[in-house]
Amino acid sequence: MESTPMELATEVPDRTDGGTRWLSYRRRRLFLFATLAVYLPGVWALEKSAEHLFGTEKWFPLVAGSLLLLTVISNARLALWRCPKCRKFFHLSHTWASLFTNHCLHCGLHRYDQAGERFGRSSDH
Repeated sequence: MESTPMELATEVPDRTDGGTRWLSYRRRRLFLFATLAVYLPGVWALEKSAEHLFGTEKWFPLVAGSLLLLTVISNARLALWRCPKCRKFFHLSHTWASLFTNHCLHCGLHRYDQAGERFGRSSDH
């Protein structure tokens, strides 16, 4: 039975597997960009406040190293995220790695697509 255009327009995409995976991807990406945006000003502010509070800079390497470790971990979590379609690493291939790619480096699935079809869009447009 064929669906009417109104039914297609109101149809909600199935987000049980791929949708929750894309939500995980979105959270990891947001966390990475937040840690990158906070890292330099955060290290500078913590260094200045520690200098005023404790009169020494001996805690600075520990604080800066901890924030750097947090940034590295968030980068790795995003880089090692698996594509919902092919289950290989979305941003890593044998010869290339890019956190800024808009498609899977293995199967070509575009970011936020559900099994090759964009949310809310029909492929026959």
